[in-house]
Amino acid sequence: SMKNNSKRQKIVILGHTGFLGGCLYENFSKETGYEVHGLSSADINLSSPKECQKLLSIIDKNSTVIMTVTSLIKNKDFTSFMNDFNMLLNTAEAFSLAGIKHLIYISSIAVFGRHSESVITESSYPNPDDLYSFSKLLGEQIFERICHNSGIHLTILRPGTFYGLNDRASPFFRFLES
Repeated sequence: SMKNNSKRQKIVILGHTGFLGGCLYENFSKETGYEVHGLSSADINLSSPKECQKLLSIIDKNSTVIMTVTSLIKNKDFTSFMNDFNMLLNTAEAFSLAGIKHLIYISSIAVFGRHSESVITESSYPNPDDLYSFSKLLGEQIFERICHNSGIHLTILRPGTFYGLNDRASPFFRFLES
């Protein structure tokens, strides 16, 4: 619990209109100890270096950034991959310049390969086998380097499938509907 601090913990959710980002945004917004900001592709084009500079008016040394964004959900083509790559580079630079406190990067279990038959453990090696999983692994590597060099605390999560209330895209939802 926080004492009567003048500076509340700032949480910035990149991708706050997506399924996961939306759940996080909604729940953190209910907590009084946080100053919560959400940004989506409608607010800012993170693959543009110029637009990404807008982040610097929001993030600071008191910020925890939760990065849930990817261009590769709807389209898995090379153009979307390049957008993702530029987004990773631009946000990494902004996080470094702002000296944020903590980055939570939502990667994916897909970095181990979507078609792997082997059991995945902590010692498994990544083996991306499509543009989405390759982009997620690139993100991990870019953020590991930039956070290490900038003294930013980094948490990488590699979840499997998310599903739940209001998730229209999930295979679980489509199954339940049929």
